[in-house]
Amino acid sequence: MRKLIIGIATAVIVLSACGGTKDASLKKGDDVRAAVARTTAQKSGKVELTSTSSGLDDPHSDGTDVSTGVVRYDIKAFHLTQTTNQTNDNPGTGESIFVDGNLYLRADPATTATKPWSMMDVPGLAGQQLRSAQNPFDGLAVFKTSESPSKVGSEEIRGVKTTHYRVQVDPKKLSESSDEAERNQADQLLTVYPEVPFAAELWVDKNQLVRRISMSFDASTIKMGIGAKGEHDSLTFDFYDFGTSVSIDRPAPDQTQLFSDVYP
Repeated sequence: MRKLIIGIATAVIVLSACGGTKDASLKKGDDVRAAVARTTAQKSGKVELTSTSSGLDDPHSDGTDVSTGVVRYDIKAFHLTQTTNQTNDNPGTGESIFVDGNLYLRADPATTATKPWSMMDVPGLAGQQLRSAQNPFDGLAVFKTSESPSKVGSEEIRGVKTTHYRVQVDPKKLSESSDEAERNQADQLLTVYPEVPFAAELWVDKNQLVRRISMSFDASTIKMGIGAKGEHDSLTFDFYDFGTSVSIDRPAPDQTQLFSDVYP
């Protein structure tokens, strides 16, 4: 995915219910899907997203973005702040809110923005890319297609003991789901994730909650060819502090303008 898309759209997550089978190994794809479902049943928590792009024709576009913030899994909402550190460039910052199905971005002072926030109103493929890039809800949805989990070992993630697994994922399979919502989500996923199967990793705690997912892939295999030839993308999502008290509100109407008015 292009750095612009990675930098603009930060977003969401999927989590699940505490409790569950302790120390149960993930032995098949259905076990991974159950862990994702348990995670998405959580009410709230915190997240850190790290994305890295490399191999671009313009080396100044290579770099790493780190986004941290809070999430309401029960209403599918988030509030994140982002630091962008591209090669040879000064770090930049950003802020995004996703609530009530709308994505709001803190306006860049260098643009023609006249208000602090812009609301995403871009339709079609471009809008799907912006909503899905670095979106942890979509990231976890990719793991609903997991097959052949293999145990790598035991590791601590932010002080929590986890089991590390390697799996094979295929986002395109969601288009074959019996669930209409998953079929609709497939098109959006394929704007930022490969159309072909690829290897991925996840870390799961003793309560079968996903604590980390990590993916690395050739961006040229993304739908519609939005990834440049030779570009390689890596995405890592950390999920922690489940149950944190979180309140996420949309920006006030008088502080918001349409994204298309800022970036015509």
